[in-house]
Amino acid sequence: MTTGTVKSLWRWPVIPLGGERLRTTRVDDRGVAGDRRHLLAGPHGPLTADDAPRLTAWRAEFPFNPDGAMVGRTPPYPIVHAPRGEGRYRWGDPRLRHRLERDAGMAIEFMRDPVEVQPVVVAGNIQQRIQDAFQRNAQVDAEHVSIEVSGSEVTLSGEVRSWAERDEAKRTAWSAPGVVNVIDNLTVRI
Repeated sequence: MTTGTVKSLWRWPVIPLGGERLRTTRVDDRGVAGDRRHLLAGPHGPLTADDAPRLTAWRAEFPFNPDGAMVGRTPPYPIVHAPRGEGRYRWGDPRLRHRLERDAGMAIEFMRDPVEVQPVVVAGNIQQRIQDAFQRNAQVDAEHVSIEVSGSEVTLSGEVRSWAERDEAKRTAWSAPGVVNVIDNLTVRI
């Protein structure tokens, strides 16, 4: 039997931000209640401290669960604190996204429960974001691709010039924040 002493308890509500110190907590088969239930993702997937070291100066906490007790329910959205007391934001706040993207030097997506990978849709029009991305992308002919959005599902229709353009259109649609499914009805002109 191994014995030891617990000197402090910590929970990290948002990966890769700094965590919060707890007085008490509950541990179940998923670990510490509320730990690592939210994450920030960049263009290439979930961010780590190595990907965006400046974000580790930010701190996240669950405001209504100071002791870590979240039995039988999903954790609430965290409050995120900027470094040096320069602001406090609710999860999903567009101002938070702007500040984090500036510090990280890249576009960021808010994710909830990385085990189930459920995106948190924040302010913005998914269809317009995809259309704007198509127009910025020289590989996708935006005039020949139509975009339909139903909730978090995107349907792409129309004609593209090549298989590469088709793949790029799908990749661009998937990269829009809040998208959980892309239906590909594109045809390749031969």
